[in-house]
Amino acid sequence: MCSSQFRTFTLPQLLPAGHVIVINTRALFFDHYIITQMSDQVYGLVAQQLFSDQELFAIVALMEAWPHYCPYETLLAALSDRTVDQSPEGRNLDKVLNPLRNLLARCRPRMHDFRIDIGSRRGLGYQLHRIEGVTRTY
Repeated sequence: MCSSQFRTFTLPQLLPAGHVIVINTRALFFDHYIITQMSDQVYGLVAQQLFSDQELFAIVALMEAWPHYCPYETLLAALSDRTVDQSPEGRNLDKVLNPLRNLLARCRPRMHDFRIDIGSRRGLGYQLHRIEGVTRTY
């Protein structure tokens, strides 16, 4: 990841103004990492969730790609250091992407606490988008 313990993402238009996502890149225990949403208010903790190392790699790849989508190739490389062509399943994209789909499906409910969802860009990759409608008071 990086040499600093904390990594921040402002994600304009995805997060409310003044909010930031902070990722603790040092494992809390075993292979679990904390992702926190902070606001610029005093006592600004908005949401906090725990993610496994594989989930964290996928989430970071999606945040780095924001505001664009993150291609399948980038997500697969972040998870396994392999590309679609190097996969044992060969060119059967559905089989290659199935573990990635399952991983992101496990991440989605926890990302909802940050008012963020993970959407599929069919045939291209995945993209983060803001959950609208339900408002929170911060």
